[in-house]
Amino acid sequence: KEVGGEEIDPETLANIRSRLQSFLEDSDYYNTQTVVSALKGTALWPEQVTVNKKIGNHKEALHILTFTMKNRERAVSYCEELGTQEGYLTLLDMLLNPEEGPPLYGDAVRLLGSRGAALNPLRVLEALSDTMPMPLAYETLARMLRERAHRKRSGQIVKGLARAHELSIAQDRVLALSEHIEMTADRACRVCHVRLGTKVFGLYPNGVLVCYRCMMRNGKDAQHVCPVTGTDFSKTFM
Repeated sequence: KEVGGEEIDPETLANIRSRLQSFLEDSDYYNTQTVVSALKGTALWPEQVTVNKKIGNHKEALHILTFTMKNRERAVSYCEELGTQEGYLTLLDMLLNPEEGPPLYGDAVRLLGSRGAALNPLRVLEALSDTMPMPLAYETLARMLRERAHRKRSGQIVKGLARAHELSIAQDRVLALSEHIEMTADRACRVCHVRLGTKVFGLYPNGVLVCYRCMMRNGKDAQHVCPVTGTDFSKTFM
């Protein structure tokens, strides 16, 4: 390669492009629109992808990756980085309706086979072209619907188990709060062993009876931590 009439060796050129790529990715001190225009028409394709991604022009970035660089795997990774199904649907539409050449059904099916479970089947159905061979479309959509139905059933099971657990905890709490104790003249505090008589006392869910003074020694934990066993009932009935 020559720059300004001087020949640059491949290693130096690769280093320059690597530094440029890092700058375009990390820096906010350049006009992205000006750079997009400057890169247009050059062979700096990875750099164009980076700047288009930065300005949110994901369709152009995916087009460069898919058709110019012919790096379909990188295009899929790009969609993963976006973290939404819109990127996958845009890529799917490009594969099924390319600007030039026949539809890339094989690539579209591979995309749906690997990422289809995360996509809305109705959106995918809308994106599929009328000319797509039915066996390919049927197998792909059927697999997506099966995976979606499985996820829904699994979610319902987990939700049901969580609800059953909540009801069990609520029932235990109601039973604990409804417990009562018969006071007699011989009843004594389980901590200081002084007879309670007419003193104020506290009763814990495990049946431990203590006088008010011993109960309050626990400070802020007085109401839910048993001073005899150390059981924390705030955790038991959460």
